[in-house]
Amino acid sequence: MLGSSWSDSLATIALFKQMVCGHLQTGTRLAEQTWNFPDRFDSPGIDQLQRRQTEEIYSLLDKLVIFQTTKQDSSGLRPAQVSSVDPSCPLWSGLRSKMSLVDSVLDEQGATMKQGVDTTKMFVDNDHVKNYAKYRTRYSEDVFKYIVDYCKETRPDLDLCVDVGCGSGQSTTGFAKYFKKVVGVDISEAQISQAPKDIPNVEFKVAPAEQLPFLESNSVDLWTCAQAFNYMPEKETFAEADRVLKPGGTMVILGYLTLSGQEELINTELYKIIAKILPYWPKETKSIFNKFKDVTLPYPGWTRNDTLVNPHRMSLEELVGVFSSFYSVLAYQQDHPEEHFLEQIETSLRDAHRQVFGQQEEIVFDLTWETFLLIGRKPLQ
Repeated sequence: MLGSSWSDSLATIALFKQMVCGHLQTGTRLAEQTWNFPDRFDSPGIDQLQRRQTEEIYSLLDKLVIFQTTKQDSSGLRPAQVSSVDPSCPLWSGLRSKMSLVDSVLDEQGATMKQGVDTTKMFVDNDHVKNYAKYRTRYSEDVFKYIVDYCKETRPDLDLCVDVGCGSGQSTTGFAKYFKKVVGVDISEAQISQAPKDIPNVEFKVAPAEQLPFLESNSVDLWTCAQAFNYMPEKETFAEADRVLKPGGTMVILGYLTLSGQEELINTELYKIIAKILPYWPKETKSIFNKFKDVTLPYPGWTRNDTLVNPHRMSLEELVGVFSSFYSVLAYQQDHPEEHFLEQIETSLRDAHRQVFGQQEEIVFDLTWETFLLIGRKPLQ
């Protein structure tokens, strides 16, 4: 079934993608019967040819996650020259749980994520940390409430929260309305310099997560780390967290994946940007893309929640600003100063928005960050 050329294979994948997404009635039935039972190809209604074709496609899809966009014309399906992902497609959601997006994209590029990066010095550029403070995503109120409600089950007084790897306070400040005192901690002095200074019950400290001498033992109700645990020494960080947590205190590691929208064409541009900068993230970032599935909290009964979402409505300026806060974008710009990369991002996103919505006086994107967390508590005894 799969052709000998790359284009033939892409056309086959494109057709199967159409079928899975429900554009063809027979394809909808095929998707329901094979994707829900990926190890079985003998479901009723699937003939021998369909089964063989499906097996061949699945085999190739084990190596691909980013599909090629297709166009329909009088000659049928033909591959276009841009990459895209349709996150609403059942096949795509299944693949995301089955395989590593990072590995697949890197494999396509013949690239690896950056190694040997001094992660303690990633955020020292003055303009970069200013963009980080201005544009980096905040978590939704639902995320904070979920964590606080869990914490209150055993530590209802909510005296003290410590947020390690806090950056310039994106997650720290969200806990201020719940706790009597909140301490944000980051190893980057430049990041802490951009943290807010006008919240009475919040203070910020420059320190590594594994060394918190300014906190007494058994004094903390909630220990959190948002989007940064991958850069920390796990054993030492957990040991220090255990020291400062009260019995029954809560430990949370949380993060979010790259943002996505509701329109496929806009997602196409977002994923093209991510694919381009992916090799410029430190290799430690792979743990975030894999939702910290390589991390085990040190307490019995801990759990994870992968169902949280973090919706945001952003202007074009804000969306480009989010990209400017990524270390990978900074690293890419340093290697390719002639490209004016942020200007390219702005142009591609503006053009995609115009193609979807037409000429608009105000360019606004409705986007979602897929949020996940690991949560547990220190035993009471």
